[in-house]
Amino acid sequence: MSLPKLTAERFEAALKSVGLKYQIDEDGEFVVVFDDVVSWTLISDNLVRMLAIWRCETIPTAAQAEVMELLNTINAGMMRPKSYCVVSEEDVTVRFEANLPNEHGFSDAQVEAFLHSSFSGIFEVVSKLKEVFPQYVKAGE
Repeated sequence: MSLPKLTAERFEAALKSVGLKYQIDEDGEFVVVFDDVVSWTLISDNLVRMLAIWRCETIPTAAQAEVMELLNTINAGMMRPKSYCVVSEEDVTVRFEANLPNEHGFSDAQVEAFLHSSFSGIFEVVSKLKEVFPQYVKAGE
């Protein structure tokens, strides 16, 4: 028995089922906003892709190597999500990414498990980032 592919409607139902507030942006991505994380999830016929960023103070490019070293250590022991840095001319952004192939489908329980594991993994990494780099934690957190 094959499972149904994940659709936007089923993903929306899963978000509601686990109690997450969300918006749908102009690109059809599901946006979930937390105090220190913003995530976007796009569902296509063959891929479910969740991207997220850590909402923190500006991380200078000079700190990239140190931040990336921590993320690589965490990534080595974590299946999902993967964490990495995106570097611009001025700063470093910490991103998280979790991808799943959609071609074989998902049960509703698997979709909810994807949400739980992805967000709990993201918050685990953010917690470690805050511990190691308190200077980048936004004031008031």
